[in-house]
Amino acid sequence: MVRVEIESKPSPYELLTQSMNYLLDGLDVRNGGVFGDVRWVFSNAYSESNIVIDFSLFELPEFQLYSDLNVVHGGNVITLTTCDVAKILWLNIIDNASGVGHQNLKMIGIIGLVFSFLNEYEIDKIEENHLVELYGYILSNDIKENGVIRRLSPPVYHSIAPILRLSQINRILRSYGMKEILSKVSREKEVRALNDACQANLGMTLADYKKGGSLNFLGLDIGKHFLDHCGNVFEEHFQYAVSVRNVLANISGILVEGIGAHNEDSVMQVVAYFLLGGALGDIDKHMKTVWSMKNISIIHDAAHVTFREYFNKYSDIAAAFKLDTVNEIVAISNLPDRYDAQEFVRSFLFVLYINDGTKTSESIFSEYFAALRSGGEEPNVSFNGFVDICRGVIRRCRNVLPNDPSHFSLLCRRHLERLGRSSDQLGVRLLKSCVTLVESCGTTLFVGLLGWRKSEFGFPLNEIKIERNNDVLDGLYTPFRFQLSWIVPKTSAETPIEREITLYAYMTAYFLDKLNLAFNVSPALYIAGETLKKGRHLFDSGQRIDSRVEAVWPDFVQSYSVFEEIDTFCFLSDQAKKSLLDEAEQNQLLHLQSKYEDGSSESNRLMKMREDLATGLPYYLLCNGSSSVSFRELLIEYSSGGLEPRATLMLEKVLPDEVKAKLKSGEYSLQKSDLKRLRALILQDVAYPTPHGLRHIWAEAVLRRYRGDVGKFIRANFKHLNESFFMAYLRDKESKAVYEVAKRVVINAIVREQIMSLTENDRAYSGGFDRYITMAVKMTKVVSPEQYERLALKISNERVSDIKVNAWATCMLRVGTEGIAKCSVNGVVQRRNAEPKLCLDCVNADISEGNYNGIVVYIKPDIDACRNPNLPAFIKENHVPVVRIALKRIRQLAKKNNSKKYEAFINYLEETLMIAMSFVPVRTI
Repeated sequence: MVRVEIESKPSPYELLTQSMNYLLDGLDVRNGGVFGDVRWVFSNAYSESNIVIDFSLFELPEFQLYSDLNVVHGGNVITLTTCDVAKILWLNIIDNASGVGHQNLKMIGIIGLVFSFLNEYEIDKIEENHLVELYGYILSNDIKENGVIRRLSPPVYHSIAPILRLSQINRILRSYGMKEILSKVSREKEVRALNDACQANLGMTLADYKKGGSLNFLGLDIGKHFLDHCGNVFEEHFQYAVSVRNVLANISGILVEGIGAHNEDSVMQVVAYFLLGGALGDIDKHMKTVWSMKNISIIHDAAHVTFREYFNKYSDIAAAFKLDTVNEIVAISNLPDRYDAQEFVRSFLFVLYINDGTKTSESIFSEYFAALRSGGEEPNVSFNGFVDICRGVIRRCRNVLPNDPSHFSLLCRRHLERLGRSSDQLGVRLLKSCVTLVESCGTTLFVGLLGWRKSEFGFPLNEIKIERNNDVLDGLYTPFRFQLSWIVPKTSAETPIEREITLYAYMTAYFLDKLNLAFNVSPALYIAGETLKKGRHLFDSGQRIDSRVEAVWPDFVQSYSVFEEIDTFCFLSDQAKKSLLDEAEQNQLLHLQSKYEDGSSESNRLMKMREDLATGLPYYLLCNGSSSVSFRELLIEYSSGGLEPRATLMLEKVLPDEVKAKLKSGEYSLQKSDLKRLRALILQDVAYPTPHGLRHIWAEAVLRRYRGDVGKFIRANFKHLNESFFMAYLRDKESKAVYEVAKRVVINAIVREQIMSLTENDRAYSGGFDRYITMAVKMTKVVSPEQYERLALKISNERVSDIKVNAWATCMLRVGTEGIAKCSVNGVVQRRNAEPKLCLDCVNADISEGNYNGIVVYIKPDIDACRNPNLPAFIKENHVPVVRIALKRIRQLAKKNNSKKYEAFINYLEETLMIAMSFVPVRTI
């Protein structure tokens, strides 16, 4: 019998595979790689190393799109997996002519982000109205082995340019008959959407993004620590810095008269020696050859006397407005531990020491204490007694320099050891760099407190008008309003716009005005110096704000007090293993273990943050002129092979092979546009601040100010803001877009934090939204951390449509609840009408421990009405339900948090209801 072999006809899938394998072969795939493999290895087009493209990412659940994805090939409909579709997209985007390089690795991540965007938002395809959100998602997120994470900085434009052209991807998909994933969008609308996303997320236009530039997503998690560092340094060293500036500005005139000196530079070297902590008895031989000991003594005495005069001049006021001082006055006076008390104390001290005259200290005191008494809180202190407490605390906390040269040297040396630790300057340059660091910290703090564009900070102090706060409730503890009238170049050109700032922000500007010798008429926030090039005026703030924000970052990474604690903890832990600790070190280790060895998510985040920032700092310094050569000169040295080994290794590690090849071949002209692109490439995985990054921090801080740890300097500024403040900020499209980005970030963070806290015993949440969260977890029967994460993502992206922050509750508006929300009118929510009587019993109210103070303050009128024996019952009827629901919510907080701090107020509310019941018919209770 003859057996006939019949050749089988390839299946449609096999025909598609053959077509894809043809594309693969054209890219020089290694090791016989084929379309069905999950990993492909290619020869690197720019070096001898290999490029590995791994598609296993698309087998993870968060990147799965639909059960069936159909393509048409050779007239046949073929069902493919998500992973197959990702491979087809990648192969068709890659340019066969140029081969595979480092940038093609990024294409996998960007395709993954498009798929995860579809998955997270549960949409079948990306329509025109999704474009801005999609581009923002791509710019602010990255793909790692464990899924999607938020970026520290966005990708460099040219590394993602192909995938940003959605019209190209659409053509690829339609060539395979795929109608899923993308709708047809015109290139014009695509570019417009990307430009809007760039302005919202990066603070620059699409054109500037293409050129390269300073990009980052610092975020509140890092930003709160950064601004705390700025505030700490500014508070601690302001007196020293302002005294040094005044000595340098005034001493030459004194010495010309005293010793007839005309060589100012030579004199200033001696002055700097003393201001840096040098003692008269240790003067070096070189100075003795230039100056006689008699004249050196005269210079020393003049520096000492002038420094001491200014140092002590600011001793009271510098101490008065420190947060620790304010809190101590609150505690000693037995004022309630709430932000209203802190605002009252700060306002009282403002009148006591700044003495504006807008309102007297007596009226501020009497109004606030009357409000406390009417609420059942009666601190036993008179006006004069309170003034004595304030002055006594400030005397105890202030820093005064006695008339003793040894104290002068010791104090200056102490400040130098902290401020000059990372500087390689000497003499006058070192002294000025120390003072500039203090100035930069204060300026950066102020920028973070307002969230404006960098071009809007050139104002002098006299442009801030101080007015009475006429709001009946607000004015009791925030008696002043501060209105700054200044230009907003991007939206109003040279026409001044009036915007409100807070008392805390005003005081920061006030201190900076003194430090920068601005005398109310020059720019308050920075030392103006000479006029900038190209005719720019000293009031043009953009370049100066940039430089101040940049100057602080290395000091933060190297010297932030929390990071120093972590370093000490790690060191002592190592020493303990060797039994080398004395008793004091053992006690210190026990204290630090309670903070950093408890395994909490916050301590873990801090230690990881410390590690990441320390790793990234050398790259930041490499790109920002910290060395003796400019960034351009550094790249030229690298191209010629003459760059020192450490910097060479750093560049080799982060630059793609194709970029390194172009640098070494001289293809880059290293003009401004090239330097921007290369700097962005080096820094794309590095955290660092920019003024625009501080805008994002500001927006997140506003939304989180009543919840959790937002940093003490942020909270001191943001705890009390009214609606007009926000309206002034959201005055243009770009600011609104920044705010919208922050809202989504904060919604995600709140939902995740609240769901994850369900495994903890001391969580403190109440209200309708927390009840919904708790029920969702029970109904879905989540157990593993991964399931908790997945549920949090689902709720934040699918169920929560908006957020509004109030002192007494956060409104987490859920899809489908618009008709039953307490502020709803005819099915439409009216959240501008938010008040405790509506919010506290609403299904969307999310109440955390931070809202307790707001509830206490804002239900005060209801409490007063219930306790007032002169009010008729029909008036009390409207107030009793508010007190009752407030009591219920605070009881829930107390129960869940196992805390006794609420007991006194719970008892007071219970008593209030009992009093009301004696006047109001039982049916209303």
